Amino acid sequence: MPNATATNQPSLPSDIYIPKYLADFLSSHLSGVTVPDGVDMTFLLQLGIGALKAKIEDVEGLNMKLKSGKKRIPDSLAFDEVAIIMMTLFTFKNIQMTERAEDTVLGIYISDKTSAKYGTYVTNTKYMFEIMERIVPNFKNKDMQDVLDKIERSAPTVEQTKDRHLFVVKNGVYDQRTGELHGFSPDYVYLTKIPVNYIPNPINPALVAPDGYKWDVESWIKDLAVDEDTATLIWQVIADCLQPHYSRHKSIWFYSEKGNNGKGTIGQLIKNLLGKGNYSSLSVADFNHEFLKETLIGTAANISDENDVEVFIDSIKDYKASITGDDININRKYQKPLRIQFRGTNIQMMNGLPKTKDKSDSFYRRLIIVPFLKSFTNNGERKYIKNDYIHETAVLEYVLFKALNMQFDEYITPASSAELLESYKEKNNPVLEFWNELKEEFVWDLLPTQFLYDLFVKWFDINNPSGKVMSKRTFMDTLSNVIYSQNDPWEVKTGQKDRIRSSGRMDADEPLITEYGLDKPDRGGNPSSWVDPSYGGPNEQKRRDFPRKSTYRGLLRL
Repeated sequence: MPNATATNQPSLPSDIYIPKYLADFLSSHLSGVTVPDGVDMTFLLQLGIGALKAKIEDVEGLNMKLKSGKKRIPDSLAFDEVAIIMMTLFTFKNIQMTERAEDTVLGIYISDKTSAKYGTYVTNTKYMFEIMERIVPNFKNKDMQDVLDKIERSAPTVEQTKDRHLFVVKNGVYDQRTGELHGFSPDYVYLTKIPVNYIPNPINPALVAPDGYKWDVESWIKDLAVDEDTATLIWQVIADCLQPHYSRHKSIWFYSEKGNNGKGTIGQLIKNLLGKGNYSSLSVADFNHEFLKETLIGTAANISDENDVEVFIDSIKDYKASITGDDININRKYQKPLRIQFRGTNIQMMNGLPKTKDKSDSFYRRLIIVPFLKSFTNNGERKYIKNDYIHETAVLEYVLFKALNMQFDEYITPASSAELLESYKEKNNPVLEFWNELKEEFVWDLLPTQFLYDLFVKWFDINNPSGKVMSKRTFMDTLSNVIYSQNDPWEVKTGQKDRIRSSGRMDADEPLITEYGLDKPDRGGNPSSWVDPSYGGPNEQKRRDFPRKSTYRGLLRL
């Protein structure tokens, strides 16, 4: 295990050139100074003044020896000199955001015990600029960026600590395997920290409200869940949020179309556990925004409180990448672009299920939809749970302890979640809904491609009157994938060389022609191909007895 560090002596960087005057000044001026206790903003200001004075004296001493070509007396430290001072006082590392060594951000280790970030690395350049402004108040943004560029070129490149059994909590680094709590160290490379103490075997606190209602977090989660498996899943989600560097490749959707159902309060409990700044809040659609994805950097989870279910989401490429841990390209204002891999938990609050262009199995198998079926409006709504109880230190310490002791590789999938996912697939994919609704209704054993598309257009007009119907090619491609994925007993025969004889396969009457209005002209006023144009009588069956072609392309029943 890495050695814990408390206060320590500053040391000059050993692998870069340091002017003699600056090395002598820092060695003498920092003697006896400890980091971080002896380093505050006042100290940094005096250090910068002293370093500039030493530089001036060095130039003046050199000029006294020169008869000509004397150097100008400096009025400021240079960027590389400030970089040396920064690297003497603080630990910097280039932290990999992917498996590639070139995909890094510069991080500064926080050794100040009074800081909420103590024991982690901060990548916020604003914080680094604040330090520089004390050392050299007259530096401009470009000068400070030059300092960071120099530090980047000099600092080592490291991977983030990925041991899935280690957790950075308020009072140390907890090892799930041994149950031991280790001290903080720069050797642990973390960007987030749980701001709650690890307490062995805490009690589950029972809180009594003024109205006499007794509340505890265990009973509350059981009450919100539709069944025992769902309660277990909620606890697994909480536990997963504590592991920013380990992905289970699932996105969790807390779903309910009713208000006051408890899902938002569960989300707030997780936020309280993670602490401010340790989670982002991107909706599914926000992953398409050019700059918002930057908020994923240095977070343990993404927890979105709101999703607009009325918006059609054209691309979910980066959203899927955030679930699978694949590359996400991030544009940062006034900074170079960055490529990251997000491995935190991705939780979305859903009041409805969004429509997406991507209807692939690779998308659906990444989702677990958690139903919240109860509504506490006018039925036991207790605002103090969200506003007070889930903020209690004792409650958070118990939740942390329980979550840290939940060891599992994969999420449980309750039956209610599996059913919801199947329902969502149909709602999100009109072709799937169309096929599942009608596939047992077809009489024919050969379904011509044009017949299927014409039938789908009529069905779509009935079920989505304001929607835009897809092209025939898109429809058939989607239908082929649906049939394949469901192992339906139909063979797709739509190739150029496919010619399926209709005799014996389309002889029977097909009532769906009349039921869905295929006996009427199409949208353009063209006569239907699925009725006998020579028959003008009232008998619908005779009207549907149109002359069949000898061969068709389409679906062949097996």
